[in-house]
Amino acid sequence: MKINITENIKISMRGYTIINVNAYWEENGRRYAVKACDGLKIDSNDKEVILRGSYDGRNVEWKLCNKGNYITAELTIQSKNEVYIDALCAFRGEIKPEEANQKFLKVPFDNDDWVKFESKEYSKSEMGYGVSAVYNQNGALIIGALEYDIWKTGIIPNECIEVRSGVTDKLTRDTIKHGTVHGEIVKSPVIYIGESRTWQQGMMGFADIYNEYNTRLLWHGPIPFGWNSWYAYMKEIDMDKYMEASKFVSKTNFYDKNVSYINFDAFWNVGLTSEELLKAAEFVKERGQIPGAYIAPFAGWIKEDCIDDYVTYDTGERVRVDGFEDIRYSDIILKDYNGRILPPLDGGYPLDVTHPVVIERLRYVIKYLGGLGYRYIKADFLGHAAVEGKHYIKEIQTGMAAYNYAMQKLKEYCIEEGMFISLSIAPLFPGGYGHSRRICCDVFQQFKDTEYLLNAVTYGFWQNKKVYEFTDPDHICFNGNYAEAKSRLVSALVGGTLMLMSNDVENEDINKRILDLTSNNELLDIAREHITFVPIDESIDRDFASVFISENKKYMIIFNMTDTDRKICTSAKGIKPKIGEDLFTKVKIDLSATDCYELRARDCTVLRIVE
Repeated sequence: MKINITENIKISMRGYTIINVNAYWEENGRRYAVKACDGLKIDSNDKEVILRGSYDGRNVEWKLCNKGNYITAELTIQSKNEVYIDALCAFRGEIKPEEANQKFLKVPFDNDDWVKFESKEYSKSEMGYGVSAVYNQNGALIIGALEYDIWKTGIIPNECIEVRSGVTDKLTRDTIKHGTVHGEIVKSPVIYIGESRTWQQGMMGFADIYNEYNTRLLWHGPIPFGWNSWYAYMKEIDMDKYMEASKFVSKTNFYDKNVSYINFDAFWNVGLTSEELLKAAEFVKERGQIPGAYIAPFAGWIKEDCIDDYVTYDTGERVRVDGFEDIRYSDIILKDYNGRILPPLDGGYPLDVTHPVVIERLRYVIKYLGGLGYRYIKADFLGHAAVEGKHYIKEIQTGMAAYNYAMQKLKEYCIEEGMFISLSIAPLFPGGYGHSRRICCDVFQQFKDTEYLLNAVTYGFWQNKKVYEFTDPDHICFNGNYAEAKSRLVSALVGGTLMLMSNDVENEDINKRILDLTSNNELLDIAREHITFVPIDESIDRDFASVFISENKKYMIIFNMTDTDRKICTSAKGIKPKIGEDLFTKVKIDLSATDCYELRARDCTVLRIVE
């Protein structure tokens, strides 16, 4: 890669050139452009280009660093007096060549409301969040932010592609503008611009560099296999059903290092006493299993006519914190910059996560569950913490800054209790606060649910072992027919290796199906190895891949999600397996002759690559 400066900045790569590269910031409704032709002082060498100048009393530094196979960009605004910055763009330019078949990968901000990854023709695409890819059959350009401490960043695919920090819209779950960032020095996040032969390699390359800038939360205990209560029983969960689930799981191969997790999901706090929760945890631990529970600490689940009620803990007791003895929900619900309560999100009001009472409720519920012996926490509706608004701590100026503040507290409290932290509905970035994060929204038992999961795995596989230690494919529902149940199991293997079933353990037909599908330990060993699977094809008429190969090239997973029998191509650039053994049928297949594998309609399989 090379940075050239004439009248404007040009970045040359193997397959792309970006011309008229510039930056800008917005302040008090005015946009200030930063360009090489604006008379700025330019310091440059083979490794970096730094442009410095003065605009209306603001000292500006725009830095482009050549790291060899990628470039970083950063914009800094400084003044003796405070500056009030509404948005920053550290990288903007025109991509050449402009090709008709060029695609743009839109990565979602979070995993709420069944949002999907989208790969569309560049000219028809919409803003992506955090990181995006521009690609065709000849190569890929990856552009994204490496830092998420303050700004929400979007990649906008217009005539000039731009990386704008300070974005809000319905997909960031905001109803007001991004918080203004003020201080004597205001910086953009560090922006990554990289190129690769394929978009898959490019996204993995970005994730590697992201992992250098940000520390993911490692896990050295057993990989969570086991059971979760949500789809099985939803609001009807009780102690007896939980214990029956423990008994059933003990009959299965759903374990790692001889350990399974048995997890209460939502509504454990409705009807279960402390004595019952303790008894349930002790029952599970006696079987060598680990008990888990659920929290949603940053959402206020109250009706509109109850917002002036006193704040309570999850256990029902009234919260009393020194200095806040008579605190009400209306005091801790997040408000806009004019003091108006923000609307509910997913049915729950976003709470001001910088308020001491909200943090106290968080601390209390984690310590409460930890004291009862629960060592797995599913933390849900975390995007409420990232909503823009006016916060109690005045130094916290944006939704992302508030999110980082609250999530750091959540992580600290959980780590003190020795808990595995599973993030459910949450922003993709920043990582580092959970051992796992759901790669998509809720996934149930039908084929359409498996297809939804495969969309997220196809375009979000690069998160596994890089942004998060585990990507979570959500609970595995075996309630459909045999083919649907098989597809959910196999898609979970592809999706990141957390293996938590969610079935009514009193249904003997479903139990028999589960015991049949999970009796093959070689299948489950794939999850125990914690393998990342990479998509090697892109469907023309569907928004997910049909074929995935493990990074170690030992396994290939193939899906036929159509309604007809189909031959599916098993080769791609640099990938041409010869012999594969079907782990369901134990039949060895010669793939070299046709580069194809025939699957029945709505079927899937796992091949162990023999050679």
